[in-house]
Amino acid sequence: MKKNILTAFLFLVTYFTFAQVKLEARVSKTNIMVGETIQLDFVFNNNGQNFEPPRFGNFEVAGPFVSASENIVNGAYSASQQYSYALQATKAGVYTIQAASIVYKGKAYFSKPIQLVVNNQKRKESTANASGNTYQINANKTIPSKNQAIFIEAELTKKEVFINEPVEVTYRIYLHPKFRIEQENKINYPKYNNFWSQTDNVNYDDWQEVYVNCRTYYTKAFRTALLYPQKTGLLTINPITLDLNIAYPTGELDFFDDPVFDTTRKIVVSNALKINVKPLPENGKPKNFTGAVGDFDFTVVVDKNAGKTGESFEMKFIVSGSGNLKLFDLPKPIFPQNVEVFEPKHTEEIKDNVYGMTGKITDSYTLIPTKKGELRFPEQTFTFFNSQTKKYETITAQPLKMIIQQGKNTPINHSNANKKNSVVKDFSEPQSAPGSGIKYLVGVALFLLASSVIFWYLKKKNNIKNQVYDSTNEFVIKEEIKVETPSYQMEILDEQDTFDKEKMYQKMERILLATLSQKINFEGGFTDKTSIEKGLREANYSEEIIENTLRLLHTCEQVKYAPFLNVAVQEDFQTAQKVLSALRHKN
Repeated sequence: MKKNILTAFLFLVTYFTFAQVKLEARVSKTNIMVGETIQLDFVFNNNGQNFEPPRFGNFEVAGPFVSASENIVNGAYSASQQYSYALQATKAGVYTIQAASIVYKGKAYFSKPIQLVVNNQKRKESTANASGNTYQINANKTIPSKNQAIFIEAELTKKEVFINEPVEVTYRIYLHPKFRIEQENKINYPKYNNFWSQTDNVNYDDWQEVYVNCRTYYTKAFRTALLYPQKTGLLTINPITLDLNIAYPTGELDFFDDPVFDTTRKIVVSNALKINVKPLPENGKPKNFTGAVGDFDFTVVVDKNAGKTGESFEMKFIVSGSGNLKLFDLPKPIFPQNVEVFEPKHTEEIKDNVYGMTGKITDSYTLIPTKKGELRFPEQTFTFFNSQTKKYETITAQPLKMIIQQGKNTPINHSNANKKNSVVKDFSEPQSAPGSGIKYLVGVALFLLASSVIFWYLKKKNNIKNQVYDSTNEFVIKEEIKVETPSYQMEILDEQDTFDKEKMYQKMERILLATLSQKINFEGGFTDKTSIEKGLREANYSEEIIENTLRLLHTCEQVKYAPFLNVAVQEDFQTAQKVLSALRHKN
């Protein structure tokens, strides 16, 4: 009887000892040298929250490197969490690492303090492995060491850059040779807030064998990200998380004396990174700088050296090289006043890879000379910030000239010296003839008279449409269906509108909204795209018309708030003509 009681007592003591919830601090060494790196692990044997690390004092710290595991053995559930730090001693002395804490079911659990002795003798760097099959990572490299079976390290090529200067992040996984990855359940990729990013999954066939703090690991890079910071200051690059099934040896052997493996789920989190982003220097910044950062060339070419008035030719402004090619606009060029200039066509030939953006961007302008003689184009300039030399550099394209002859049926134009240079259409004044002033006034009077008659007719027609018969066959105007006709309903899109992008899209938006207000009934404001789409579908308009209508309204809003945005003006003009025709002619 006494033996049974003693056995039961020992069983209960063992059960409660193993079932006890605790936060344990573990360190690889307690007696180290200045410059030596050790690993400090905080292990919690359950699913805790709000982990708070201690202050580390005179140590350089990397981490935390976080991992978690869950197991179900014979129906019994167990879980654990580990927070690992790499500590590098910077000063001799005796130091105490105070307690860390974590919360579980509303109760806080604390680790025990750890005392570390740092000697003044600096640690010598390890040499390569004698076998030659592996190589030794510098002992001062602040990554987790031998007590971690699997971990991820995020590496930065630079820790300080200028805004819009590229920096590369590489994510590398380390795995103990006794373990293997059975399955990749999920990857939580970080959101690169305040960065323009280009990511790439790396899939090398072979793992590399390396030494980390005198222990063998297999490692491979599995993802890279090229980041262009869009904000200055100390920015954080969030960790990446892997959810993996890991196979580990149980210590038993099968029938063929091969090790038996079991599988556990493990969540591995990389370290967070900090990068200092500096603003571009204001000293020496040219006025025509548009944000280009990198190393570029600039050229201006024309498709012919001579032409005639009224005949078009093409002038291209080309920037090529490496840098943030997608993140800046080419400066607006300077043109002579005796040419008509159409909005440019923007094209990009850019390759994105781990080395950055390389290629070229081009703005192609269509020009039409309006005066015969020698057509001179002033020198054009392009400025960029060279991140290597840390200076602004300006490239000047040589001035160009063309010999323009008089074309057929094209009047000879006087000088337009008093007109302002711009990329919008520049109308030249035709040579005046006797009596031209009187003809001009008569034409204006006839135009105003005709416009008044048309306006009166359309207004009357609109009022008649809003009238209905009552039971006595007399006209009764119903106030609830009477529509006030804004003046802009009389507008129409004209080819000449394409010469001024901003005004064209403003006018396009007014006409589209006026037409929609007449043809469909929708609740909410004019810019309520959901209600507009619903109204168009209920009116049985085609999918093409609905899609084009919403796209045009979206483009109008974009141009309104970002006037330098590159858009397809001619294409949108033609699409708007088709959309308006379809909207107006459907009963």
